[in-house]
Order: sequence, then structure tokens, then C-alpha cells
Amino acid sequence: MHPNDSEMLVRKAQVERPEFTTERLAVGPPRAVDLIREAVEGVSTTETETGITVRTRRGMLLAIVTAVDGEHADLHYRTAPASEPATLKARRLWKALRPYAE
Repeated sequence: MHPNDSEMLVRKAQVERPEFTTERLAVGPPRAVDLIREAVEGVSTTETETGITVRTRRGMLLAIVTAVDGEHADLHYRTAPASEPATLKARRLWKALRPYAE
């Protein structure tokens, strides 16, 4: 096991939430965050132990970007409840990043 593997397992476990789904991206975290900022207005990003969190101006969590390696990131984004404004923004975020999915 690579030394970072256990760290990634911990990060993935911390991100798992029933209202989120995860997609692997063919871009690293910095590029993924740039694409998110271009696609969705009014979001803030913060680097945390779990990954880079993406929130609305009101603080609702939309997504978390975690590093897989230098060239790949996992996007964990909100999918429920379906009618929640944050979920609708997260859906727009995912549509913008779908071309980069593996």
C-alpha cells in the first residue's frame, strides 16, 4: 500500500454522505476548482482536511473535491434533496464537469 493510500481511504470515508455521489475526474483538484468557479457563480471554496469544499454564499455544502493523484480528482457533489437550491446548483456544477469525467 502506498503511504498516501490510507490517507485517501480516510478522506473518502469522511466525504461519504447519503445525499452525495462521487465521480472521478481526469483533472487535478486545482483545475477542477477553476472549472467549478467558471461554471457556477456565487460559490466559495475552502481547503480543509477532507478536501476542497465548495459552498453557496449562504454556506450550504455543494461539493467536495479530493485529490486522487496529481492528474485526477474525485468530485463528491450533492444530489439530494432534489428540490433544494443547493442541489440544483450542484447539478449545474456536475453538468459543467461531466466532460472531464472518467
